[in-house]
Amino acid sequence: MRQPRALRPPATLAAVLALLASVFLPPQWAQAVTVLTQDHTDAFHIVTDGGVPVMTVANGAATTLYDPSAVELHINATTYATDHSLQGFSQRPVVGYFTGSWDADPWFEPGWNAPNFAANGFAELRIDFTSVTGPGQVALIGNPEGDDEDGVRGSYLSGGRYVVGAGASLPVHGHEHAHWYFSHAGTYRMHGEVVGKKTDGTVVTSDPFTLTWSVERHGDDHRDSSTTDDGASDEAPGEESDGAPDDASGGESDDAPGGESDEASDDAPALDATPIEIDHGHVDLLAASSHDGNLALTLKDDRAGGTPIHRKPEAVTLRVRDNAWEELPAHLHDRMVTAGYVLPQHGKNQQTVVFPGWDTFGAAPDFREVEFEFLDVQGPGRINLFIVWDRMRSPFVSGGWDLRSGEVIRQRFPAHMHATWVFEKPGVYTMKVRARGVPVGATDQTMRHSEPRTYTFVVGPDEAPQPEPSDTSSADAPSEVPGGGASGASSEVPSGGAGGPSSTGAASADAPSTGKSLTGVPSVVPASSPTEGSGGMSSTGVPSVVGLPSTGV
Repeated sequence: MRQPRALRPPATLAAVLALLASVFLPPQWAQAVTVLTQDHTDAFHIVTDGGVPVMTVANGAATTLYDPSAVELHINATTYATDHSLQGFSQRPVVGYFTGSWDADPWFEPGWNAPNFAANGFAELRIDFTSVTGPGQVALIGNPEGDDEDGVRGSYLSGGRYVVGAGASLPVHGHEHAHWYFSHAGTYRMHGEVVGKKTDGTVVTSDPFTLTWSVERHGDDHRDSSTTDDGASDEAPGEESDGAPDDASGGESDDAPGGESDEASDDAPALDATPIEIDHGHVDLLAASSHDGNLALTLKDDRAGGTPIHRKPEAVTLRVRDNAWEELPAHLHDRMVTAGYVLPQHGKNQQTVVFPGWDTFGAAPDFREVEFEFLDVQGPGRINLFIVWDRMRSPFVSGGWDLRSGEVIRQRFPAHMHATWVFEKPGVYTMKVRARGVPVGATDQTMRHSEPRTYTFVVGPDEAPQPEPSDTSSADAPSEVPGGGASGASSEVPSGGAGGPSSTGAASADAPSTGKSLTGVPSVVPASSPTEGSGGMSSTGVPSVVGLPSTGV
């Protein structure tokens, strides 16, 4: 994040400058604007605890909140290409700037969030856009539905729309991310308001907001741009966009999405060791941070908004109830269980179901690549994980679909990610995990390891067995990790093959069957992806399919 430079003139001169600014400068020039270029960002962060929705912009590990008029969201030129395949939005490849591009560096896909709105008395929230001005179209685009890389991409706007303009409406279910498409470089301004319906039926509206985006022109983009005002706001799904390819050629890069975070972690997060059960809402289950060049692993709880709470993982029970039970589509049965308790990547049901992800922004800039090593995984049934980006992929280095002891999730660049989790049977599942990585600029390749942490999921009916209480008598901070550690080579993990083991049977007979299918628009947070045809992870950091490249959005 690039912060405005603060000048400190003498008091008298400062007063004179302020007076001159108020007289001669336009209002928007009178205050410094913070340019946001990377880190986890919610372009629309809706605060609801005051009874009326308030629009803010959230950025960084500490969830710093800004007035929308005081920030500018900057989209890097590396998002440009002449052949973005965005089925649904356009039936032919389009030219323009797409944040879901594999060549984007750093990864920056602002999302939206409305922490704890159900508990604050709201039944529904939406963002109504009154106008969007700029040199071209703006579209909000999801991932392909299912595992078809050439399939139609999901839409987030009401009515199946993709183009953000006058009359477009964005339902807000909680914390989500999506891909942004801008047809041309330049400055865009979004105007709108938040509309909330309370549980008693009352409808309340926020103050109007204006959010500014700047799209950096790529050197190969020689097209002329003329400012438009909602030039394509009424475009129906499937119609051609004005960002169709021309004779320009897009540059290519072998660099992975990502980039170093500006928010170094100088102090280890203080851990809250209060025993707690979490049964809904967004949490970063695996939150990596750095302290004195070493790694720490916590559970980051940001369900209430504001400054996140870093919790001791052993003090938290993640509760997955019967409302998460689903039957999986038939085309997944050769790789996964046929049915189970599903925590979807898109998070659309996060007001009633827990929405776990992982985050490595807190480890930057000391660490760029961070791995989560599952030392021991126990439970009554299988645990499947998968992500959808350009298509369905495994989040594991092995390329398998089952979370087992020895599996590793490799996050090749600072990111915030989500996956779909599927628990086969009711009961207690535990996983002992540690974060590991090589510090940026290290002369040797010696890995640093965090202290192992144990995470617990209790799945199924309320009468499901409860975990044994852990020692959480007092709050503590992550212990410092010894400077040494194992060699830089990754631990061996089960190969399993790219497809993973085949399903071995139906789900437990005592689990409810609702006949629901695993549907919904995948989230868009990027993650690292398997090497094509090998079942491993790509050395180029191509976004994986969980919902971040991060996160998914």
